Amino acid sequence: MIAANVLHATRDLGETLANCRRLLAPSGVLVAVEETARKAWLDLTFGLLPGWWRFRDAYRTDYALVGAPVWRQALADAGFAGTALVEGPSGALLVLAQGPLEAGAEGGLFVLAGAGELGAELAAELERRGSRAVEGPAEGDRQAWRGFFESLPGALPLRGVAYLGGIRRDGAKLSTRELEAELEA
Repeated sequence: MIAANVLHATRDLGETLANCRRLLAPSGVLVAVEETARKAWLDLTFGLLPGWWRFRDAYRTDYALVGAPVWRQALADAGFAGTALVEGPSGALLVLAQGPLEAGAEGGLFVLAGAGELGAELAAELERRGSRAVEGPAEGDRQAWRGFFESLPGALPLRGVAYLGGIRRDGAKLSTRELEAELEA
C-alpha cells in the first residue's frame, strides 16, 4: 500500500493506520511519505482549510503533523509487525511498516472447498492461529455457494477461500507418468 502525505489528513490517525493494516495482505508493507515539520507555507496553503484542523486523536493535540517518535508509536499501536522510519533533511518522513506476518494471525473466517482430510488439517492449523474455518458446499453448485456466502456470520471478516479439491496427499510420490495419466483422466 502506498500513501503520500495523506495519512495525517484524517480525523483519527490510529484508526486510519489500523484500517491500513487490516487491508494489507499477510506480510504486506505500507509505504508512506509524510511531512513532519511545521512549515509556514503548509499553514498558508492547507491551514486555511477546515480539514487541516479536524484531527481528534491521542497523537495530535495542536497540529496535524507529527514527528517520527509519534509515528513509531501510532504504527505500533495499530498492530504493525515492524517499522522503519527514515527522516529526510526537509522534514519528510519515509514510513515502511509491515503488516501481520501470518494469515489468520488476528482471526477471521476462511472458507475451505473440496477440503477432505487435508482440509481438516488446514482448518485445525487456522483455528490454532485464532481463525475459524468452515467447509463450503459441493463443487459446481452456484446457488448453494451463493446461499452459503450469504449465510456466513458478519461478525468475522472473510480472510480467504481455499480450494483444496485438486490437491492430493500422495502427489509427491507420483511418478511423472502417473501424474500425466491422472491429469489426462
